Amino acid sequence: MPSPGGIFQIDKPMLNSEEIYQQAHRLPALEKLWLAELLLADLDMPNPDIHAVWRDEAQRRWHAHQSGALKTVSYEAVMQKYKRKPSAHKSWRWPIPLNLRIVRRVRLSHV
Repeated sequence: MPSPGGIFQIDKPMLNSEEIYQQAHRLPALEKLWLAELLLADLDMPNPDIHAVWRDEAQRRWHAHQSGALKTVSYEAVMQKYKRKPSAHKSWRWPIPLNLRIVRRVRLSHV
């Protein structure tokens, strides 16, 4: 990021992650969202090896489905199986994992 004194500030030591967090913590919500999106995009690098594995798996499953070797279950059957029954599942709660990748789906132009 350009600085008033020149293109780069070389005389200042790099901030550690705690110092960066302390500064980011004070940002307005939209700027935090923008920063989170940039950080996640930086981590979200394509991996050709993983892509190839999933491509092969998807093709294997599609061919199994086409040939009839893969047993399918209807949406309704799945929903019926996991429908909450108050008496049987008193302590059951729908798992809601923290997934910061949803932040990437929110664009500042839509907020």
